[in-house]
Amino acid sequence: MQITPQTLEKAVAADIITADQRDRLLAFLETLPTAGPRFDFTHLL
Repeated sequence: MQITPQTLEKAVAADIITADQRDRLLAFLETLPTAGPRFDFTHLL
């Protein structure tokens, strides 16, 4: 699952998180490395 700004905006609209929490989470996620090993469905084929 990809966490996008649009996904977090939907969470704000649904009152799951606050706008401040969204902003802080986005800032945190931007500090994480974006590339690395992953395993997904295509590995099963």
